[in-house]
Amino acid sequence: MTDVVTPRDDVPPAVPSLGRKMRTGVLWTATTRFAAQGLQFASSIALARLLLPEDFGLVALVIATTGFAGIFVELGLGAAVVQRPELDDALLTTAFWLNAVLGVVMALTITLTAPLLAVFYGAPELTYLLPTASLVFVVSLGVVQTGLLRRELDFRRLGVVSVVNTAVTALVSISAAASGIGPMALVLGTLAGTIASTVQLWVYLPWRPRGRPSRESATDLWRFSRGLLGFSTVNYWSRNADNLLVGKFLGVTALGFYGRAYNLMMMPVTQMSAVLSTVLFPALSKLQRDQKRFGQGWLVSTKASWLLGAPLGVGVAVTAPALVEVLYGERWLPMAPVLALLSASVPAQLLGSNTGPVFQALGRTGLQFKLGLVTSSLTVLAIVVALPHGIVAVAFALAVKSWVLVWVPLLPALRLAGVRLSTLGRSLAFTAMSTGLMAIAAWSPRWFMGDASPVAVLLTQVTLGALVFCGLIVIGERPYLRTLRGRR
Repeated sequence: MTDVVTPRDDVPPAVPSLGRKMRTGVLWTATTRFAAQGLQFASSIALARLLLPEDFGLVALVIATTGFAGIFVELGLGAAVVQRPELDDALLTTAFWLNAVLGVVMALTITLTAPLLAVFYGAPELTYLLPTASLVFVVSLGVVQTGLLRRELDFRRLGVVSVVNTAVTALVSISAAASGIGPMALVLGTLAGTIASTVQLWVYLPWRPRGRPSRESATDLWRFSRGLLGFSTVNYWSRNADNLLVGKFLGVTALGFYGRAYNLMMMPVTQMSAVLSTVLFPALSKLQRDQKRFGQGWLVSTKASWLLGAPLGVGVAVTAPALVEVLYGERWLPMAPVLALLSASVPAQLLGSNTGPVFQALGRTGLQFKLGLVTSSLTVLAIVVALPHGIVAVAFALAVKSWVLVWVPLLPALRLAGVRLSTLGRSLAFTAMSTGLMAIAAWSPRWFMGDASPVAVLLTQVTLGALVFCGLIVIGERPYLRTLRGRR
């Protein structure tokens, strides 16, 4: 394969069908993502019954460390494959070998530094957990295949890969946890899921690396990926500083409660990011020379993320006490106030997550990095200030931070996309009002159900909230719903 994509001197012939491709991509991504998330959610409940909070705290430290290393392994190479106007075998082969070599280097680095990290956190288990977890980088060899599938908007295959990954991870994790090996069960599950993903990607796509890496191609990749690498680095630390600091200064048990709450809160955000942003980035990349359609596509997607994600986040916030007790049991109740506060920030996080595809599709990753540096620095400052007061204070600080700092990337993204702030406000106003009324409806059973069981309270809250929100949206958002279905 020599040429993967035709030159883009003009708008490609495929663009007229881009809206249909986006809707199909969103449908496939949503279907498979929700299936994968359902499996992950069910397995998390089972694992919470098999493992202790401190086990999850230890694995949170492992994930924080390996996740950061993963940024340098991926190096923005997958995004570069999607965004480049033209591709050839030299660039793809260079991307593959960079990813493979960096994976081995990072695995060795983590293995060598594991004893030091174990001493730093006072957790000797990290000595063997971290080296095992680092093997993920050695077996994760599908960055180019993933980028090519995203570029072609082939989200059916990507969705299948995600579901199989989650299923294998859950099966191995639960089986290993039941055998009594503690936190290692979660590490082995992730490793097994990664192997399953790599195998699928190589089966699905016939592309294979040819020859040796090219210095010219490496330079081309670096021009795009350096800004994205910088942004990913600072953004990662801002998103994981809470885990690292809570684990260091408040202990792994507190981190277990906090980490479970954070992961549950992130479900609506990751769902919408996976479903919409995953499709939005390659779609916007195809429209990078057509600002009008670029802005329209971004606005439709951003509203969709709010329509689906905002009520989920706010709903989790108002149902947190009953939700935690029903899902995890009484011993996990200390995480309820943390979950409620963090979930209140979901609508703001959804707005922030939708700005990334704008910067990346237009090749403005340098600007994305600079803005991320500002927001990340202030995020870490908020965590440090709140840390002496416990995990509830940390959650409160992060909730306030999310609503204040979302404007830092949002305003430049609006300018680049050619969308007025007032236009965005009008687009989201009815959804915001509906979400607020839903929250009131879902909160009300806590006042009149007295000593009812947590299951009864939760079912009543969910039912009332869903009826109010869905009823309002069906009545007030009919034109937009027709747009999503491809009708006028």
